[in-house]
Amino acid sequence: MLRSALSAINRITTLQASKSYPPISISILSPAGNVIASATQDLCPPLLYPTYAQSKARTAVGLGISSRDFSDKYISTNSSAKIQQMRNMSELGDLAHFPGGVVVKNEEGEIIAGIGVSGASGDQDEELALEGLKSFSS
Repeated sequence: MLRSALSAINRITTLQASKSYPPISISILSPAGNVIASATQDLCPPLLYPTYAQSKARTAVGLGISSRDFSDKYISTNSSAKIQQMRNMSELGDLAHFPGGVVVKNEEGEIIAGIGVSGASGDQDEELALEGLKSFSS
């Protein structure tokens, strides 16, 4: 698992550099929410972006859906009560309701990790996290 996680970090940072995206922080968590690997690039603001990356990965492993899907699930209802529920879940569970967190599953469909990326735009963070998924496929 560690080898795949480190390979994912390499893939993510290679794509980030090739596209000249802003510096990023990456967190890869186990299904239990433990850090498998993490990295923060030079010039990435160190106070919050590592926390955001970890929250995005936690959302993926904790809920079994991407952080974007978590947000969309509640915002698409146009219900203020559902949106408040999402915010409460985010606060209490240290979850992220913005793009950049993706679920890693094995061939049997079991969650084996979550990848969170933060520092660029939400869409760019998600693109980079999806690139990291390729390191976990056989």
